[in-house]
Amino acid sequence: MITTEVTSEQIENWKKIYSENKNNLVVNRISGKELNDYFVEKYHPTKEAPSQFVDTVILNAKENGKQEPIISAYILAGNIYVGIDLNTGFFQVECEDINKMKIIWDDLFIVRGLSEEDIENFVIAAQYILLQNK
Repeated sequence: MITTEVTSEQIENWKKIYSENKNNLVVNRISGKELNDYFVEKYHPTKEAPSQFVDTVILNAKENGKQEPIISAYILAGNIYVGIDLNTGFFQVECEDINKMKIIWDDLFIVRGLSEEDIENFVIAAQYILLQNK
């Protein structure tokens, strides 16, 4: 997850990682439903997120997908909001504490896997490779 302004050095590093690993990447993206099932089983969210958050996730999912979103949205630990589009696997994690948010975002990103489109994007692919090697 990119949480700071991107530098030209980072971009060059991502391009290098991408070119060194592109031929080893395979399409392994799971469905939105599978991602949601994984999230619920691992994190045991205690309640559903408010409609304002759901509306935000729907808008963002529409910008990132070709299907009409079906959103499941949750609250964890009282202040971490997670929304998952059951159709596309798009997800959104929000929290005032970026460290709490990043842990969940990174986990969902790795578990969801890569689509063909993701593999062609050096930034997404490099982030995926870096997280796998953590």
